[in-house]
Amino acid sequence: MTESTATAPAPSMPPAAPAPAAVPAPTASVAPPSTDPQAEAVAIAELCLLAGCPERTTEFLAARMSAAQVRQVLLQARADQVEIASHHLANAAPAAATTTNPVLDAVRKRIALTTPQGA
Repeated sequence: MTESTATAPAPSMPPAAPAPAAVPAPTASVAPPSTDPQAEAVAIAELCLLAGCPERTTEFLAARMSAAQVRQVLLQARADQVEIASHHLANAAPAAATTTNPVLDAVRKRIALTTPQGA
């Protein structure tokens, strides 16, 4: 079987614009340089405060970590924590329901005295 090599003429098009220069993608291991070191330090302190460990702020600043790196470390630490299991029984009656409350007893008596009997 023979294939046809004839093709239709291409429509006339303006010349293509030159391709833009390729910009290398930043790697994940290299943090972009911070334009404001003070803002970066404040961001790290806020992250540590929100994570409940403000004492780690100096550790991260001394290691010259970026806010993004600190966020990842704190998220990983949070993920590695053991969840606290509840020992509360869902069907157990609360202790207050099993005992009498003298204040509530007095209020009930007061309501009974002020409420008309026929109502």
